[in-house]
Amino acid sequence: MKLGVISNNYPQERLILNANIQGVRYVTYLNYFNRLYNRFNTYEFFIPTFQRVDAYHTVNTCMITRKPWCCTFETMVPRGRDLLHVQHKDVFDVKPQKGLRKLLELYAKDNCVQLMALSECNYRLQQMVYAIYPDIQKCLEEKTCPIKVPQPLLASSYKQKVNDKIRF
Repeated sequence: MKLGVISNNYPQERLILNANIQGVRYVTYLNYFNRLYNRFNTYEFFIPTFQRVDAYHTVNTCMITRKPWCCTFETMVPRGRDLLHVQHKDVFDVKPQKGLRKLLELYAKDNCVQLMALSECNYRLQQMVYAIYPDIQKCLEEKTCPIKVPQPLLASSYKQKVNDKIRF
């Protein structure tokens, strides 16, 4: 299986490329047109320029494609100025917006197979975003789940680490 990844930055490295899933070949590519275009939009999205993969896995990004895709996210998706400032406030005050709805509808489509929050906190924040649009809320909640970051264990047991010296 060929899995498309739209960048090789740190989040993609940590969450996708270092996973070493047997039978999966990663195809990493950059599209500078999308990066330039997203600088002028409120919410980020990605349109792949070639379709020679079986599926896509993104980090914090919405895909406009017919291929199957999934998204791992930190904080909330879709990424945008209007949503990211909310996490620092006491009240979730995001109002319905045309651009936000359009991207949430892309997440609700059948070819978006999974939305993975990197923590329970991110998962709860995302549910607040879904609540803005009750007509697609259920569909989005069914494909969203919290996950733990895939990373190798540094010790096989607690005792193994306790006997070693800790240096800062």
